Amino acid sequence: MPGIGQLAAADKLIDPTRPPYYRAVDSGLLQRIQSQYTLNSLIYGTQRQVAIINGQSVSLGGRVGQATVMDISKTGVTLMVQGNKFKLELAVKKVKKW
Repeated sequence: MPGIGQLAAADKLIDPTRPPYYRAVDSGLLQRIQSQYTLNSLIYGTQRQVAIINGQSVSLGGRVGQATVMDISKTGVTLMVQGNKFKLELAVKKVKKW
């Protein structure tokens, strides 16, 4: 049976395959945050990207509640809340071209 000193050393091991920017996130916190935001719609063009989140129109760098919009893509939005990034995606994957 390993001693306490050996267990403590094992806690500090770093997975060499993990990207250097990786940070573990409390899944309970992430679920609570995600439940507070709903992506209603997206407007995505070469010159204009707008997301409708919780009925509010926001663009890149804009805020809705405690979240800051970090990225807007054709299928979703990346938000930063309390130092954690997460992605909201549209439920419907249909894209209409104009």
